[in-house]
Amino acid sequence: MDFLVLGPLVVRSRGALVDLGRRRRERCLLGLMLLQPGRVIAVDRLVDLLWGGEPPERARATLNSHVSRLRGALATAGGARLHRHGDGYRLEVEAERVDAYRFTALVARAETVGEPARRAGLLRDALALWRGDLLADVADADLRERIGAGLAEQRLGATEAMLAAELACGRHPAAVPQLTELAEAYPYREGLLSLLMLALYRSGRAGDALAVYRRARARLAEDLGTEPGAELRRRHEAVLRADPALDLPVPAITAGPVPAQLPVGPGYLLGRDSALAELDAVLEAPTRLVVVEGPAGVGKTALALRWAATVREQLPDGQVYLNLRGFATDPPLSPADALGQLLRSLGVPAAEVPSGADEAAARFRTAVTGRRMLLLLDNASGVDQVRPLLPADPRCVVVVTSRSRLGGLVALEGARRVVLGTLAPKDAVALLHRLLGDDSDQQGAAVAELAEVCGNLPLALRIAGANLAGDPDRPVASYLREAAGALSALSVEGDSQAAVRLAFDLSYLKLPASAARLFRLLSLVPGQVAVPGGAAALAGTADGVEDLLGTLADASLVEQQAPGRYTMHDLIARHARERLAVDEPAADRSAAVTRLLDWYLAAFHTAHAALAPYRTTVALPEPPAPAIPAFTGAPLPFLEEIREMLPDLVRFAVDEGHPERGWQMAYLLGPFFQLHGDGPDSLQIYRTGLAAAQATAGPPVQAALHNSTGIAYAIARRLPEASEHLERAVESFRAAGLTDAVAGALSNLGRLRGEQDQWEAARAAYEEAARLRESTGDTRRLGTVLNNLGTLLVELGENEQALVHMRRAFALHREHGDRGGAGNAQDSIGLMHLRAGEIDAALAAFHAALEDLRAAGYREAEASTLANIGHAHLARGDVEAALDHLRQAAERFRAIRDTHRELVIRQEMDALRRRATHRGGR
Repeated sequence: MDFLVLGPLVVRSRGALVDLGRRRRERCLLGLMLLQPGRVIAVDRLVDLLWGGEPPERARATLNSHVSRLRGALATAGGARLHRHGDGYRLEVEAERVDAYRFTALVARAETVGEPARRAGLLRDALALWRGDLLADVADADLRERIGAGLAEQRLGATEAMLAAELACGRHPAAVPQLTELAEAYPYREGLLSLLMLALYRSGRAGDALAVYRRARARLAEDLGTEPGAELRRRHEAVLRADPALDLPVPAITAGPVPAQLPVGPGYLLGRDSALAELDAVLEAPTRLVVVEGPAGVGKTALALRWAATVREQLPDGQVYLNLRGFATDPPLSPADALGQLLRSLGVPAAEVPSGADEAAARFRTAVTGRRMLLLLDNASGVDQVRPLLPADPRCVVVVTSRSRLGGLVALEGARRVVLGTLAPKDAVALLHRLLGDDSDQQGAAVAELAEVCGNLPLALRIAGANLAGDPDRPVASYLREAAGALSALSVEGDSQAAVRLAFDLSYLKLPASAARLFRLLSLVPGQVAVPGGAAALAGTADGVEDLLGTLADASLVEQQAPGRYTMHDLIARHARERLAVDEPAADRSAAVTRLLDWYLAAFHTAHAALAPYRTTVALPEPPAPAIPAFTGAPLPFLEEIREMLPDLVRFAVDEGHPERGWQMAYLLGPFFQLHGDGPDSLQIYRTGLAAAQATAGPPVQAALHNSTGIAYAIARRLPEASEHLERAVESFRAAGLTDAVAGALSNLGRLRGEQDQWEAARAAYEEAARLRESTGDTRRLGTVLNNLGTLLVELGENEQALVHMRRAFALHREHGDRGGAGNAQDSIGLMHLRAGEIDAALAAFHAALEDLRAAGYREAEASTLANIGHAHLARGDVEAALDHLRQAAERFRAIRDTHRELVIRQEMDALRRRATHRGGR
């Protein structure tokens, strides 16, 4: 159960709301008990709080009735008990189930974290738990003041600390609006005023920073008769003299990988000069947001891509492309999924992508702050899909294409509108001549008539032109006669898309039978992204598939976005599905779906065997032998390339009546996500797979997917859900007698309990996992458990026993030839020595770890160890050696596209250099 008091009172059990009745005072009683879980609250105190110091005669009896009904509601849901204790009541509930406890625990944990970015993240997580005022729907303002003043102050303090951490990360422009609002709401809180002055100064607004001080001084004098305090006066003086100590360089985000994701645009564009000029104007506009609107097939994406190619040098920090699938055959991308793709494209590790749309949007705005980049949001369905994806930094240019009128973006965000219509007749004719070649000049009248038949619509013109260009001996007049018959048969007078369907049909009917069959089968591919192997599976043969894809590309029916990656315009995909329904027998369609799923399933088996050869939790059936050659490439690059379509693929398997293939895919993809980061997409896959397993598979499979789901929830910081799934995994594995699997799930549960600051529970889980590994003789994985246990014991201050476990872990990893595990153990030993002030021992362990990690190819761990070496040198006072190793760490993080940790290291280096310069100047 989860108990939420930071806002309206809510109780959830397994995701469902618990009915607490409509009695406000009764629900308020539960809220009061939840604020002090496990503690006895006297009856007189409860009566006083519930009736505001003026209780009726039967207040105690009424209170007893409230308690009785609450007991029934809680007993039905399970997870909490309310009972009498002397002359009071006590609510027995796990404190971590209450959001107020989780809030205070996260704030306390943040206070122990030195790294600004991590501290800011913890505080954001804590503040995100607040959904409104404390017990907003059951307590009045007076009661909130009596019971919640401390929490309210802690909330404000956490907000101030979070914004201070954000400024330490160089995110000053993004912090100004919130600081301005808070300074107005709390005009006497000088810490907020000081932070606002700092944010304004670092944003190049020194004058505004000084104005903040002048207003604060005047208000304090008028209202309180006092002068500003010492902190605010020091900030004022520092701004006046432009003190270098105030400076923080703009975060070197652009030092990371520069995204270059735009698909290949058209080689030429006719008749769109005025639209291109309108796009040029957005570069000088206060709001650099433009919406390109128009009907399907009018060339919105082509215009955007052509323009993007001309402004690449003016936006040097990258060009990001995202197809929002607003009108595709697949469902549109949700804002959360879209933000996940955007963040990963910017180098944010998948494990750090928030699962909630609001948090992900905040993280995205932070990630693009300071960048001059282009964001192309293609094929948007509506304003609500786009708005969460908009950066706050005006240096970013955003182009949105849509068939819908996105008036909300114009009205509220100040977007510029570029409305595209069909081409002017002369431009349509010129486009056909360009497509058909010089010989078409002699067929001027027929070409003009063809342009009219195509409705002067660019997509129809290009398909008709490709059709004719592939048959150069065919006169345009012959094509027109065929078109006249087809148009008559269509009977679509007044339909704006008639020309498009006409061009599609004529092009489709001209295809060789094998190409036409592949064209309609490609409409089945989830996410509208096809790879040659998947296309061959649909066709049932690999022979000539590349040539067939080339034929479809020549006919403009598919686009090759990148080598080995084909997509369809959503209008073409819809047409292909229509032809599939008419021209493909149901049995053949079903067989094609099975072949496609089996090809991917076999590919995932291959990847699983390569990435996790020792993972044997679930005895999977042998994958069906694909009807075409199986996947033989490198698994990690392949899976990373198609990552965006994996959730659609697993859902497709279930929806098409293959739930057993769906859960197998979800299970097999686990090692990939473990290496490349669990995120919202993997959580979606695990949940789909778990639901399929619950319908078709036995307890071990369900337990394995509970385990994966729990890990993904933990990474998403949704700790109650993570705990529920991992506990069920442990219970189910125990019931099935799978000792090895129990040990693995317990190890995951131990890590979670550590995240929840439940140190003894974490210790118990790790120790049992270690005993089970010992009992089964699995000393290979015992080393990992012992290293985790040792790290935990350091937190508990038991360094001697921690060192025993870490050294044994190192020896076991060495025994099994696991240099990566050995390196991790040595790194843990080094951290323990560093915390104890034993610098020489720490450096020796770190350098030994570095050698092993490099040999194993553990680049992320290598970067972390380099940073640890830097910190050890810093503890010794050797700033030059510290900077050298921190620089190496930053370069490694950059190489693996972990821009977040690269930024943290570079900021630490900047701070070290400034301190060294400051000392030298004195």
